[in-house]
Amino acid sequence: MTYVGAYIYGVPRELPISEAHPLDVNNPYAFSKWMGEQACAWFSATYSMPVTAIRLFNVYGAGQSDRFVISRIVSQILDAGTQEIHLMDLAPRRDYLYVDDAVAALIACIPDSGMRILNVGSGTSSSLHDVLEAAFLATGQRKPVHVSGEVRPNEIPDVRADCTAIREAYGWLPRFGLREGIARMVEELRS
Repeated sequence: MTYVGAYIYGVPRELPISEAHPLDVNNPYAFSKWMGEQACAWFSATYSMPVTAIRLFNVYGAGQSDRFVISRIVSQILDAGTQEIHLMDLAPRRDYLYVDDAVAALIACIPDSGMRILNVGSGTSSSLHDVLEAAFLATGQRKPVHVSGEVRPNEIPDVRADCTAIREAYGWLPRFGLREGIARMVEELRS
């Protein structure tokens, strides 16, 4: 089994994104994931090795680096010394997947034969405004939000996974929505 990020798709031509969606590897991170998937496909074909490539969408949970937006938002809210939340851009929408759901998908998708590619996401697209509201609700705190307006290079405006293939093959469905996942994350961080 290999993990390949959803950024391998680039800017989606249609939503939700199925495994058949054309790839648009538009940054070094996506390129590294695509190369890993290609190596796995080669090993699978050459040595009859069963491989499942998991294209995880935006996974979040307690203990994740503050380089990731949900962790950064929650950390800023919980930090008593931080007076306001600092973000770059509120426009991008993402398919956020709580870590427990990601782990359940990885366990469910043990490869049995050949090469299979599966999307794993929540199947919904959420804005950073949605993330902020869920984090404010989960923490019971509200702080002002400062948005710099800076847009990341190669920004993708909206991402939403089509998880039909994993549901049909393995019966997997995410159990936690954004609000439930962030609430669990905050609870774990506080304990």
